[in-house]
Amino acid sequence: MKRLLAPYLGRYGLRVLVSFVCVLVLAGSTAGYAWMSGPLLHFLTSGDPEGLGPVVRLLPGFDPATVDRQQVLLAVPAALLLLGVAKGIAYFVQFVQMGMVAQLVVRDLREALFARLVELAPQDLAESRTGDLLTRFGADLTAVEHGLHTAVPAWLRDGVQVIALLALCFLLDWRLSLLAFGVLPLAALPLSRLGKRLKRVAKQGQRSVGRLAELVHETVAGIRVVQAYGMAERAQRRFDEENRRWLALQRKSLRSRGLASPAMELLAVGGIAVALAFALRQVGEGALLSADLLSFLATVALLLQPAKNLGKVGGAFLQAVASAERIFEVIDTRPTLVDRPGARPIDGVREAIRFEGVTFRHGDRTVLDRFDFALRRGEVVALVGPSGAGKTTVANLLNRVAEPDGGRITIDGVDLRDVALASLREQVAVVPQEVLLFDDTVRANVAYGLEASDEEIRAALRAAHALDFVEALPSGLDTVVGERGSSLSGGQRQRLAIARAILRDAPVLVLDEATSALDSESEREVQAALEALLAGRTALVIAHRLSTVRSADRICVLEAGRIVEEGRHDELLARGGAYRRLHDLQGIAPGSAAA
Repeated sequence: MKRLLAPYLGRYGLRVLVSFVCVLVLAGSTAGYAWMSGPLLHFLTSGDPEGLGPVVRLLPGFDPATVDRQQVLLAVPAALLLLGVAKGIAYFVQFVQMGMVAQLVVRDLREALFARLVELAPQDLAESRTGDLLTRFGADLTAVEHGLHTAVPAWLRDGVQVIALLALCFLLDWRLSLLAFGVLPLAALPLSRLGKRLKRVAKQGQRSVGRLAELVHETVAGIRVVQAYGMAERAQRRFDEENRRWLALQRKSLRSRGLASPAMELLAVGGIAVALAFALRQVGEGALLSADLLSFLATVALLLQPAKNLGKVGGAFLQAVASAERIFEVIDTRPTLVDRPGARPIDGVREAIRFEGVTFRHGDRTVLDRFDFALRRGEVVALVGPSGAGKTTVANLLNRVAEPDGGRITIDGVDLRDVALASLREQVAVVPQEVLLFDDTVRANVAYGLEASDEEIRAALRAAHALDFVEALPSGLDTVVGERGSSLSGGQRQRLAIARAILRDAPVLVLDEATSALDSESEREVQAALEALLAGRTALVIAHRLSTVRSADRICVLEAGRIVEEGRHDELLARGGAYRRLHDLQGIAPGSAAA
């Protein structure tokens, strides 16, 4: 809770201070009710002014020696009304202020969580489930909000009231107070154990919610495969099993939370019963003033409810703590890709980008093995090879979304790790193998990260042979493409991604299977646009289809993480080596237009 509250509540100190002052007013007015009740009830029922003096002194114009019954009957309702108004205003202000603090803290947490998320590299997120991450933004933040808005203010409000009323009890009679409340410290150990169990169950419950969210995300994303393979029943069974596991955890949580409040109440009532028996005996012997006894009993009556409330809000409080821990797990994740001290910006490529003895491993598998490669300024180089040869890894290392395990990559002799990340990525435009479009308009997707006019966007779409189909969409550039571009075909999505790269006009271009999702007709159109785009530009073209790389300045063949051949298209065909084997496997006729 210190980690959760300290850095955030410090920003809203005035609101917290106002809220705490209101809590003191609440506690003081509640104690005032209890303190006034004994002498007043005794006076009103017996007419005996004994013990009424301290109360009367608070009422202006009253003399305890000459107090009049009628005056008291008029003044008491007025005093009680004033206390009620003060209590009501204090509660309202405290509720609103702490509610706003809760909302502001949750906003700050949400921003910190998202800020860390976008800093993490793909490899940092590789072991995280999407559904579980979404749960941190959903159920976990909701639990924190509920805890800060409900549990923490209730603990503060009711806790201060309990302290104030307990202090009044001891002022009235310390012996009765020891009899009534002396047994409560004995409950500290079992309640502490109960709290730890409840926190553990709460955390397990949030993890279960994350797994449920992941199952939903996985099923929705792969619904075609699920239905095509007749696995809907299995998916339903997995979901039901996890749902039952979640229900079992909730049952444990409810039992633990339900036990705390009645246990506290039973202990309190038991102590009070003993104290009351003792008090009645003392009254019978004339050793205790009736007015003090009435005040004591009124104080105890007012004490029970806030004490019970403390037990009730404990579950929400511990749920918030468990959820906060899960949120901080993400916030505390250190990005593996960060700028080194003194990292500097770059401006394009003057000579070459070089891979020098680069090694990269994915788990136990070596993807690149002492890989040497050069991409010179103005050169278009194609990387080809079988699946798993390491082609996409080279693109990821060049754009620094991954780090090599050995060796280094340089731009004009400067290690990429000494280059500011933001500057590096401004120099590189990427068209990835898996096209990602956002649930936004065509305009926003093409101009992603840029300020561009409609004319510039249309020019990029025209160059990518995408303008015709975009203008045929219902709202043209303002058409929302849906989640991951679901309203478009694969070829249309790919051409929008190419238009995005064209508009960026970065010095270095990386095409990772940029035409893989296109049909033959679309491929010819886009290939012509790409050839014009690539002219005079530094570009790395990663391709599985050899038909797309004939015009490259140099073609490098990757096998098992190393370059085994390189040269131009015709040269490599004539050698009859690895490139020729790939060429023949794809059934490309040597003299065909595609080749």
